[in-house]
Amino acid sequence: YSCWVLDIGKKKFYHACKICKKGTDKKTSGVFYCPNCQKNVETFHCHTLTATFADYTSHFSLDVIGEHAETLIELKNIEFYALSQEKQLIHLDSLKCKNVTLKLKPKEDKKGRVIVYGQLKVQTP
Repeated sequence: YSCWVLDIGKKKFYHACKICKKGTDKKTSGVFYCPNCQKNVETFHCHTLTATFADYTSHFSLDVIGEHAETLIELKNIEFYALSQEKQLIHLDSLKCKNVTLKLKPKEDKKGRVIVYGQLKVQTP
């Protein structure tokens, strides 16, 4: 599915498990517990952002997480957060109208909700 980036908003990061890359819970100062691995783990900061994509027919928003978020913003997590807030906004604004290819597939989670998984490829000029 070929489309364009219409907007990137609501950006944040979370502590992800280095083993399974899922979100973790902070137990005490500096100790994180991974519910998926069911143990205390080391973590890394992982991007999560909401991006709005559009084609000639419609637009839609998706949460873009982890390495897909890094691909979309064309910076590693640590590089992005090293920028000032003003430069972060300028960088995100420069990505509007960027051509991307999405490969999406729906899956049902354990609670019966439909979750969309997929891949994101940024087109280079």
